[in-house]
Amino acid sequence: MGLSLSDNSTTTAKPTTPTTTQVPTTSSSTAAPSTTSTSKPSPAPPAPHVEDKPFPENIGSWNVTDATSNVTCIKFNAAIQLSLTYETVPDVKANKTKETKVGKVDVPESAVASGQCGKESQVLTLTWNNKDNKTNRVDLTFTLFEDKNKTSSGNFSLTSIALTIDKSDNASFPNATNPEVPFNESISEMKNVFGTPLNNSYRCNGDFAVKQENATVVVDFQNSQVEAFRSNPSSSTEFSKEYICTEDQVASQSFWMTFFVATFVVLILAAAIAALVMFVIRKRRSRVGSGYENM
Repeated sequence: MGLSLSDNSTTTAKPTTPTTTQVPTTSSSTAAPSTTSTSKPSPAPPAPHVEDKPFPENIGSWNVTDATSNVTCIKFNAAIQLSLTYETVPDVKANKTKETKVGKVDVPESAVASGQCGKESQVLTLTWNNKDNKTNRVDLTFTLFEDKNKTSSGNFSLTSIALTIDKSDNASFPNATNPEVPFNESISEMKNVFGTPLNNSYRCNGDFAVKQENATVVVDFQNSQVEAFRSNPSSSTEFSKEYICTEDQVASQSFWMTFFVATFVVLILAAAIAALVMFVIRKRRSRVGSGYENM
């Protein structure tokens, strides 16, 4: 549901400058330019809520580009779903106490990207409006780790997730307590999440979940391809060489193993059937020949 704000101006004997309120617009998945400031980046204006595909079909494509160097430092493609634990309001009439439930929020493809291109830390911020035009926000922070042995350029990984999610959305959080108070949660001290050698992109088609220690917040990623700390302007539109996650490698190996085993079994069965047919044919010919000889 988009926002529609009219421009109002007051005219007197002397002309005055009308006051204009900027109308939020739906943005494409191209990231808003970032700054190189080390302070927390200001998010771009969120897009009005639109109906998006459900998880895991809501695959977004988001970039963060440095305004000075014109380098896209972060490229991030994924379907993202947030699972948040909340408590319901007790129903005295029905003699029901408060319950603990889990609400799910899908990050839409239309979420607006902004962020920060730092040398040691980079941030991708995603903002969007829900059906009530309340703003939701997710910050993904990537950290660069240098190779202590100096044998490579180092690695990057996702090290923290911070989120602010509106709780008044009755579709996701029905009968929630204190719906006017949004969720302000974070997951930090993550180890080797999307861990990838520099100048490579992390690719994983399967489901990958990041959880809070008490599991009250779960962030699911699917169909992910991620690259941070990019430095080559000429490759701004393309991912670098893919670094396939272990789960996909195992799944691929399992697929081919199953394929080869199935093919081998089919060949064995085909050979057995062919041998049986040849045996029957020879047996028949042998009987026919014996009949002619007896005559």
